[in-house]
Amino acid sequence: TTLFRSEKSKDDALGATYARYFVQAVKPAVEAMQAQDTTRIAAIVHGPMESLYAPVQNGLDALIAIQMEAGRQEYERSQTNYNLVRALSFFTISGGVLAAAVLGWWLIRAISIPLSSAVGIAQRVAKGELTLRIDVKSQDETGRLLSALQEMNKSLIRMVTDVRDSSN
Repeated sequence: TTLFRSEKSKDDALGATYARYFVQAVKPAVEAMQAQDTTRIAAIVHGPMESLYAPVQNGLDALIAIQMEAGRQEYERSQTNYNLVRALSFFTISGGVLAAAVLGWWLIRAISIPLSSAVGIAQRVAKGELTLRIDVKSQDETGRLLSALQEMNKSLIRMVTDVRDSSN
């Protein structure tokens, strides 16, 4: 991993402290154990090993503190990113739902208003009102329906006229 400048200096200092601890305490303790010299082992453990380990522990604690701080900062950064992405997702989804609702409303109106007009015309024709003026404004399905009603109305007018003319 990449070390920060402050971490690097503390790591270097720990390396030097640990090297002194190893040379002056660990290595002699291992040699004493191999020689089975318990008196010398006890003297090393209670002497140089104990006194030289405190700086090693302090160096480790300092590096751990740097790592903990770096971890905390990374966590806070990730939480900020998470909150940003969550808010952006919420607004994007909300915008999509709103756009779908508006599009749905528009489609319903685009279909129901002309269809309602066609139903009204058909009901008036069914009641015998043949003098209606039917305006066709579009070429879509409802426009074709209105056009068919217009043709039906014209046909009914011709039939009624033909019946009147033949009865006279």
